[in-house]
Amino acid sequence: MCSKLASSVNYDINTNTQLFDQVTAKDVPPMLLILDRKNDPTTPLLFPWTYQSMIHEILGISNNTVDLSQAPNASDELATVILNETQDQFYKESMYKNFGELSESLKKFVETYKAKTKTNSNINTIQDMKYFLENYPEFKKISLNLSKHMMLSSEIDRHINDQRLWEIGEFEQGMASTSDSSSHSAHLTELTSLLFDKKKNARGEPLSPISQESKLKLLCIYALKYESFPGNQTKNLLKQLQQSQMIRYELLQFVNILLNYAGQSKRLTDDGSIFDKVTNSTSLINGLNFNNSADTNNVYMQHVPRLQQILMKLARNKLSPKNFPVLKQQAMNGGLENSDRVPPQEIVIFFVGGVTYEEARLVSLLNKANPGLKCVIGGTSIINSDKFVEILNDVGSNWGGSTINRI
Repeated sequence: MCSKLASSVNYDINTNTQLFDQVTAKDVPPMLLILDRKNDPTTPLLFPWTYQSMIHEILGISNNTVDLSQAPNASDELATVILNETQDQFYKESMYKNFGELSESLKKFVETYKAKTKTNSNINTIQDMKYFLENYPEFKKISLNLSKHMMLSSEIDRHINDQRLWEIGEFEQGMASTSDSSSHSAHLTELTSLLFDKKKNARGEPLSPISQESKLKLLCIYALKYESFPGNQTKNLLKQLQQSQMIRYELLQFVNILLNYAGQSKRLTDDGSIFDKVTNSTSLINGLNFNNSADTNNVYMQHVPRLQQILMKLARNKLSPKNFPVLKQQAMNGGLENSDRVPPQEIVIFFVGGVTYEEARLVSLLNKANPGLKCVIGGTSIINSDKFVEILNDVGSNWGGSTINRI
């Protein structure tokens, strides 16, 4: 699919040369990098821990709007809210922050609001009244914006606690952030206890079961990670889950659909395991800074999307020509003869199969750390884990994958 799309774009460029006649020739031409979602199925399966991504994962973002009509105590004014970083300073500053940082930002937002309203709470003179009336729309705007983000963060917090996502998140990040199989026994034990509701609290009482959707995603991460491991228990777990009816049959089918779409034999082979830890580079790579040490010690943000590894290889001119063939555009005149040896400074990244907000965050941080770089990212859709499962289920029959026999 990526190859067809690249060929189609290349054809359109080369048959519409007049569109590029006025384009200033550059030493290093811009690059369109087309990537296939199947080469990183892990990122959309993991629960994300940054503000924008959490909103999309839990509530869904569609055309910059979020439906809060089903949230407890949501007022009519907050039934539908808009998220636009160009108009909402708090959102702009907080959209890529993790949950702990978000809590601190909200606390400061509340304190700032209190200070402003307190300053204008005493209206003793006509001048005081005039000032208040002139600034009332701004106070109202700040109040509504604060209420919006308090509602969003409250919904995130409620979902995290109700679905035991602190526990799930730490476990799945541990599985997803190392290619080492030495922890298989421990991972299998923990996975089994979560899948079959064996967890208990300090008083020995059973914990509330996690959702079937969470169970499915954990099983998928395990199935991908240990696909070629001799002790892999995916088939046995699927059989036990079907017999116990812990997960609906329709959901269980997705595991085989996923493996037939993005299993080890379907992914590119030159990148090593998708579970290899992508380390931050402490030194510049051809002038580009890939160091993002802020997440290093956060157990909930150990996983780094495969996109970073690709961009680091691109900066080093180490992308495999076999896996990343380059199509030249006749219409793009100019440029140095050895421009293939110089990393591009203008990159458009496009994911066939959907892009995540975590990958958008990665690109945003890269742009921020490298003022000379202009990198934008998009895809066939902006997906969360549920959308990823839905898309693959819709087209899964086309791959002719094996199914689970009903018992």
